[in-house]
Amino acid sequence: MDIVGREADLRVVGHFLDGMASGPRALVLTGEAGIGKSTVWQAALERARERGYRVISARPTEAEARLPFAALNDLFGALLDEVRPELAEPQQRALEMALLRSHDADAPSEPLALSLAVLNLVRAATGTRPLLIAVDDVPWIDGSSAAVLEFALRRLEAEPIGLLAAERTTGRGPSTDPRVLGAMEHGSVERLEITRLSRAALDRLLVAVLDLQLPPTMLARLHRRSGGNPFYAIELGRAVERRGTEVHDDLPLPDTLAGLIRERLSRLSAEAAQVALYAAALSQPTRAIVQRAIGAELADAGLSAAEGAGVLSLDWESIRFAHPLLAAGAYGRASQEERRAVHRTLAGLVGEPEEHAKHLALAADGPDEGVAQALELAAERAARRGAPDAAAELSEQAASLTPAADAGAAHRRSLAAARHHLRAGDIGRARGILELLLEEVDGGPPRAAILTRLAEVRQLMDDWQAARGLFEEALRHTADDVRQEIEIRLFLAGVSHITQLDREGGERHVARAMQLAEDLGDPEVLAGTIGHYATWQFSTGHGIRRDLMDRAEELEPWAGHIRTMDHPDFDFAVVLLADGDLRGFRERMERLVARAERGGDYSSLSFVLANLAPVDFTEGRIESAMDRLDRAERLTRATGQRTGLAHALACRVTVLARMGDETAARRAAAEGLQVIAETGWRQGESSLRHSLALLELSLGRASDAHEHLAPLTRKWLGQAGGSGAPHSSFATDVEALAGLGRLDEARTLLDVFDREARRYRARFRIAVTARARGFLLAAEGDSSAAIELLEDALRQFEEFGDAWEQARTLLMLGDAYRRDRKRAKARDALTRAAAQFERLQARLWAARARADLARITGRRDDRSGLTPTQLKVAELVSAGRSNREVAEALFMSTHTVEAHLTAIYRASGVRSRAELAQRLRDSAGNFRDSAATGGADS
Repeated sequence: MDIVGREADLRVVGHFLDGMASGPRALVLTGEAGIGKSTVWQAALERARERGYRVISARPTEAEARLPFAALNDLFGALLDEVRPELAEPQQRALEMALLRSHDADAPSEPLALSLAVLNLVRAATGTRPLLIAVDDVPWIDGSSAAVLEFALRRLEAEPIGLLAAERTTGRGPSTDPRVLGAMEHGSVERLEITRLSRAALDRLLVAVLDLQLPPTMLARLHRRSGGNPFYAIELGRAVERRGTEVHDDLPLPDTLAGLIRERLSRLSAEAAQVALYAAALSQPTRAIVQRAIGAELADAGLSAAEGAGVLSLDWESIRFAHPLLAAGAYGRASQEERRAVHRTLAGLVGEPEEHAKHLALAADGPDEGVAQALELAAERAARRGAPDAAAELSEQAASLTPAADAGAAHRRSLAAARHHLRAGDIGRARGILELLLEEVDGGPPRAAILTRLAEVRQLMDDWQAARGLFEEALRHTADDVRQEIEIRLFLAGVSHITQLDREGGERHVARAMQLAEDLGDPEVLAGTIGHYATWQFSTGHGIRRDLMDRAEELEPWAGHIRTMDHPDFDFAVVLLADGDLRGFRERMERLVARAERGGDYSSLSFVLANLAPVDFTEGRIESAMDRLDRAERLTRATGQRTGLAHALACRVTVLARMGDETAARRAAAEGLQVIAETGWRQGESSLRHSLALLELSLGRASDAHEHLAPLTRKWLGQAGGSGAPHSSFATDVEALAGLGRLDEARTLLDVFDREARRYRARFRIAVTARARGFLLAAEGDSSAAIELLEDALRQFEEFGDAWEQARTLLMLGDAYRRDRKRAKARDALTRAAAQFERLQARLWAARARADLARITGRRDDRSGLTPTQLKVAELVSAGRSNREVAEALFMSTHTVEAHLTAIYRASGVRSRAELAQRLRDSAGNFRDSAATGGADS
């Protein structure tokens, strides 16, 4: 299993290992129990062995600390057998006696001989390669072993040796025997503190170890409770698994940890325990507030005792627990009445509204409208500061403490809780609250509000058609509530856009919403409407409405309440991408990522993350693209956002297909298509099938590419003029049809696509159209006209900054130059294409560009020793194709394929297809069992 979240630590380890060649040095790993020191320590040993170093190690325990030479035996026992002849006889005897391999009751103890034996043993071991001495839990090394090791280390000068030690810190500094590290020459000892894991790293750890994907709010709570300690986090994760992930009270404290916490807290005096309880009840405990709560003398005495017990520490005036689990334990030990009394006292002392309301709620023993009102106001405050999870908790507390006589207030507060849960990504909890509310509210705007939120949940989770029905029902209950009508009409327009159904109805809804917003004159409402309206303006042929973009900028001060996905930046980013403005798209999407993370908007975060991944890819930031996709996919799976999952998978297929990772792309595509079918989220199907078609083209399978696109093409042709701007997948279908020799069909499709792209004023699609027509003209034999169009398309993609489309265009342009006998220009275009594809790690397309280049130069491929045609045959055969399938792909006879295979076997010195596949892998590191193909040599 990969080590999670320790990349920076492992880089330090790597530098330490690299530096051993220049002389003795030490690296000490420090950190609290369970933090991951031993994991990094073990990884260091493995990396040392990978470098060819000699590694000796010991893992002493507390029980062994008093056993003489216990660690010495672990470290040097095996090494003695290897280099025994190089030691003098007295040294051999002393070492064997220390390691209990021989016993002579009459022989005197020879400490010097033993120390010299270890020194010479170390020097002999470093004669041929570096030596790493590794000790885990070094404070438990026995004193006799430490003394001998100190003697040897102090006398080393230039030997390639390293000492790797791991030690546990307890909050009072390191406790390693100073003799061991003190023996190393001054300046060669480095300390590396192994710190707590980030929330993202902890998320990956829980998935890797427990296959546990937690919703963001629960993950945040587990991260706080565990303090980022991986051992504690895994134990807490196991407890959550046992109780289920629908846990909304305190996280359970597993038995494996509860005993440790109880034992630590049981040592506290009564005063210290009281201080710990008050500190645990406060969000930000300070000495001043605890003094005011229980008295200065008692507080100071208790704080001093708790510090001495290693439970609390004082950082200026702030009180800190040694670990968050101790806070949970201190609070959990108190009875319910004791806790209420503490919160009652604190409610009268704290002034911050959220903290004050929390203490009021926890002190209450029944419904109280005054407390409920305070909680409601605190929830609104939490929501405004970007803490929807806290707002949801406060709203639920407010609803539960509302007197039964005021059902309307309780419903309002419960609806607010559902809305906050939805924003925080706890979709299942939001749905549960809303479905209960729906049974209690009969009609009017309150029911419309519940239906609207429930419809929003359904479209995020599982069923866009069900969401449409709920929105339509909600619209009938709005009465004269204009704001509610605007919101619902915008949602209905979104459903039409996403499902690609009833676009005329969607256009009417968004136009009516915009008119109502203009008439209302409320800048907050207008800010939430203008982006949606601009998207529909673009998709219905009105181009980019720069005037609307300018108005949206002016309305930004009123856009703080808007969910990230509904922010005008999101809509305008998508429009800019369709216009080829990658920079404008990235700038807005990056702002939205920061906004969603800052505001805890996990209902939107996966969408903006996944949207950026293909742009990362085309800019050559492959690692960033995959990281965003991983985050987006984990988030959607943890929160049950099926629509977001389909979107993340579609974006993943886009990147994987372009990179040529056939297996992973097809696996993600299969799941994506299944989720799309289940949810009705059809918007992503065009993107997903387009990516698969490009993968097929990279593999030389024009027929399979057309099969992916034909259903989309037929549907679009049947709706042309009423289904929005044409998707660029139709231009790819032109390529597939031309590759199959169906030129008339390709031309007919391209003419319609060209007309519609220009009608909708979509610059990116216009550039794609020009390239497709150039490709078609080249296939028809009009090379000069093809070159003119392809050169124009290339200029446009260069203006857009789209490296992927540039490389694809250069590949076509190189072929057109070759057909027009412009060999120098063909070589230049294909060389640039290959370099661009390789920078993007698009291995199949890079292989195709290199193969086309080889056809011009007539040179063999240096990595395989085969001619270009033989290389294509070999790659297809190695990919599992039959001779007949190879013949069809390369437009040659089966007999010719067999003749090529005979020559290939002879040239490569292999006897089977399996051996040939292995030879190709060995001779071309970036090749796998399949590669891109073009046509036969011409």
